[in-house]
Amino acid sequence: MSNYEFTNNWFQGTTKPVWDAIFPQLNPRKLLEVGSFEGAATTYIVETVGALANVELHAIDTWIGGIEHMEQGLDMSLVEKRFLYNIELARNSIDNRLDLHIHKGTSDFFLSKLFAMGLGEYFDFIYVDGSHQAPDVLTDAVLSPTFDNHPMKAQVMTILVSGFGHYS
Repeated sequence: MSNYEFTNNWFQGTTKPVWDAIFPQLNPRKLLEVGSFEGAATTYIVETVGALANVELHAIDTWIGGIEHMEQGLDMSLVEKRFLYNIELARNSIDNRLDLHIHKGTSDFFLSKLFAMGLGEYFDFIYVDGSHQAPDVLTDAVLSPTFDNHPMKAQVMTILVSGFGHYS
């Protein structure tokens, strides 16, 4: 990760240890990420899953930012550029095929669209870390596709929600 351009270590300190423990058990190949920011979680998925097999990844983000980003005065166009840069680095670090779908827009629109496309029971893993407004997080969780096709559905929670209620 030495060449990635991340301005924070949120993923490293909170989510990565959990994913390190559960990814070997889940063995996901078709993943959906709601909220990509600079791509820390996305690059982890590409490097970790992509090192073992082909991976399909759908990333949804507006790259407009939320309340916390407005309060910090972040230039979200630079955040999006870092995401694209980081993803390209990750893509070039693996030998397996990465089928990456970047959906730039609101999660309610693209989650509904994925469902309408017949992907309601398609994904092996969903990570919800978009808006940290409680109503938005709830909407993302409700609209996220189900996992009836996953063999471990009874043993693990297959939708991980990060940051619920930060700015409710």
